[in-house]
Amino acid sequence: MSTIEHLIASALFLLLSAHMLSESAILTKSSKEGELHYTEQKAFSTVTSWVEEFVRAADMHTLRSGLSLTTPEAFLFKRSSTLLPAENSNTLTLLQIDPVYAYKVITHDTLSDTFHAFACPRYDADFRLSSEDEHFIGASSNCLLELQGKSYVHSGKSECRDFKLRPSPSDRCHKEALEDTRLLFPIKNHLTLYVSKNGDLRLVQYKLGNIVENQPLVSPIKRILFSLKEVDGIIIVSVDVTFPSGRSDSYTTSTSITKTSHYNLLFHPA
Repeated sequence: MSTIEHLIASALFLLLSAHMLSESAILTKSSKEGELHYTEQKAFSTVTSWVEEFVRAADMHTLRSGLSLTTPEAFLFKRSSTLLPAENSNTLTLLQIDPVYAYKVITHDTLSDTFHAFACPRYDADFRLSSEDEHFIGASSNCLLELQGKSYVHSGKSECRDFKLRPSPSDRCHKEALEDTRLLFPIKNHLTLYVSKNGDLRLVQYKLGNIVENQPLVSPIKRILFSLKEVDGIIIVSVDVTFPSGRSDSYTTSTSITKTSHYNLLFHPA
């Protein structure tokens, strides 16, 4: 083989090797992109599944249990920076009550933003509120108000209690509604979905206004935004999810039945 032929052969070999390396790099990149897309799709599927669980709870319980579905701006966290909510994100919170265990306000007084009330069971005279129940929904003629505080057995009438409650910092109901509170309901379920700073979708469970469980569900998620609106009694929930790759996706669902009006809680039996 002549020198020229040898150089040509070497050049062709180098070109072929470079092409093969390029093809390999493209396949590797494509494989990684496919894997990332699958991971993000799996995370998004988990988000939508949990949103549906919250909405399904509204379908099953609203008409007979009462439900407040809100996006509070703040709630308690353990002292860990990685568990704090991701920036530019918000939360979806489920507050569930049972009207059978309502306390009817007999007398009350409001001092500053503290609600002092004497109240007795509305339906079940044998029902006894646990001393651990410190988280309530108050029903007024205007709205449902989230309240926290203490209650004590009323002297001389053991089935009734004296309440000392304050509005929750996350509640969006007008504070003037506090003075018009007519019924008090212990909160039976209090759950929140949010995304932490380290990119986990997390489920928070509360008890007595404090976090008792904060478990990761799926990752990675950079930002999540929930929005709620009500149309003719139907709750419409939308969620926008942004991933670390920059890709985003959105989902909208709604309750299939009309939610309970606070007027129904005030004026109609369960």
